[in-house]
Amino acid sequence: MKSNFGAQLRYVASVLDAHKHPLHAGASQDEAQERVQLANDYTRVVMQVAVSVAVLIGSFWLLMKGPNENVQKAASGFIGLVIGYWLR
Repeated sequence: MKSNFGAQLRYVASVLDAHKHPLHAGASQDEAQERVQLANDYTRVVMQVAVSVAVLIGSFWLLMKGPNENVQKAASGFIGLVIGYWLR
């Protein structure tokens, strides 16, 4: 379980690094193409993180302040959904 989450975090970090520095001097053609592809994934990764954070914040708020038990169950489900997405 931890290795999947670690792999996701490493992927996000590599996308952010490739966006910041798309090419390294002396890189092979394959490495250059891989970094360009990672840099192209930047918008998608940033949106995944932003949506996940927004859903988690809203879900935790509903979990703490939810008007009834059904809303709190739904909020718990959304938290599980986000965690499951990142652990895939």
